[in-house]
Amino acid sequence: MVLVGTIELTLGSQRGEFYCPACRDHRSYRRKVRRAFVTLYFIPVIPLGKTAEFVICDTCRQPFEPWVLERPADEIEAMLRAAACDHVLRVMILTMLADEVVSDEEDRVLRSYYRHISGKELTNEQLQFEIEQLTASGLTPALYGAQAADELTDREREEMVIGAFLVASASGPLSDAQLDELQLLPTALGIDENRFRELIAEAMEFEGA
Repeated sequence: MVLVGTIELTLGSQRGEFYCPACRDHRSYRRKVRRAFVTLYFIPVIPLGKTAEFVICDTCRQPFEPWVLERPADEIEAMLRAAACDHVLRVMILTMLADEVVSDEEDRVLRSYYRHISGKELTNEQLQFEIEQLTASGLTPALYGAQAADELTDREREEMVIGAFLVASASGPLSDAQLDELQLLPTALGIDENRFRELIAEAMEFEGA
């Protein structure tokens, strides 16, 4: 009986340097190709073509699409920064929604801080879309922050805390629901209590509040 089958093998060892989106710095990489083969008696004999191609950072070991090799560092960093600002925005929105009451002051401060960190105006359409998506998600500020934390720099995680506090305190004393969420956020983001206090002090000096 002839034993014929298929198998996927990861091949290739092209090396070079690129700007790693996870490390946020220049790193060495290995480029790998995954190919399918027909096997005869469990031995790969006939290549069927590529099934995947990816780049692995030698430092963080994370895989990336090959397009990262074609982008300059400043372009990748701009993309990462835009994504980080959107993460901060979503934590602010979730904080605003925590007590199920959205005030004009919360809306104003949210827009002001988003403009401060991103350099962009938040449109009504964008805000409404985010509110609908986040309401349906069932996420809390801390849960969302924990999911996004690995994609952020230390400063971007701190911006989440500042933004959340600004929104929660926009209309005066914090509601119980917002206070509960705000207290959970630093732990979710890996920020210690002393630094949390410093960030609250920094938030209170924000001119857009």
